[in-house]
Amino acid sequence: MIYTYTLCWKYQLVRAKYKVTRVQPVDMFPQTHHVENVVLLELKV
Repeated sequence: MIYTYTLCWKYQLVRAKYKVTRVQPVDMFPQTHHVENVVLLELKV
């Protein structure tokens, strides 16, 4: 599981080459408060 803070931190490492195209929260654990994020990155041209 990647926490939001970790996701942001790791994105800082690649943001020069990639941009966020889409973020989709996914409820993989329905009876809990946990929500995962799927992030689509697109290579900058």
